[in-house]
Amino acid sequence: MTFEEELIQRYFDAFNRHDLEAVMACFHSHPVIIDATGVRFEGREEVQRHYEIGFAAMPDCRCDLQMMTGNSGRSVAESASTALVQVLTR
Repeated sequence: MTFEEELIQRYFDAFNRHDLEAVMACFHSHPVIIDATGVRFEGREEVQRHYEIGFAAMPDCRCDLQMMTGNSGRSVAESASTALVQVLTR
């Protein structure tokens, strides 16, 4: 397994434990993520807050790694996410 693939695996393992510290340890010093709705989160504070909110809102959320490849500082991962989401109605 390459370094990049090990990093991907560490990220998914940490995510599925909802281990925020371990998730953040997988990121660059100035991370940028774009969520599924297209919202951009930039910098450690914004990214960490994004995960805090997500873990709190979906305590059973998990991402199952389907495929990954990585080498020479680049990587690609495909995953399937599952979570129960409570919808509030009037």
